[in-house]
Amino acid sequence: YVAIFPFIAAAQLLFESKYDLSPAWSNACNSLVYFMSAILSPLLGYAVDKTGRNLYWLMGSITTTIIAHA
Repeated sequence: YVAIFPFIAAAQLLFESKYDLSPAWSNACNSLVYFMSAILSPLLGYAVDKTGRNLYWLMGSITTTIIAHA
């Protein structure tokens, strides 16, 4: 969440100005982050618990975050 919260704060204005979306569609796009989190968090948590490789999952998520923000 720390990596995405700064974007969420400015995302509605970005969607409206850059992509010419209405405020309603901008809010819908902005809420996709929470929708995806609600679905994927339990699934990924289950995968981490099943594999038992918490450190590898953590290192993978950190690496993915760094690459996404580069």
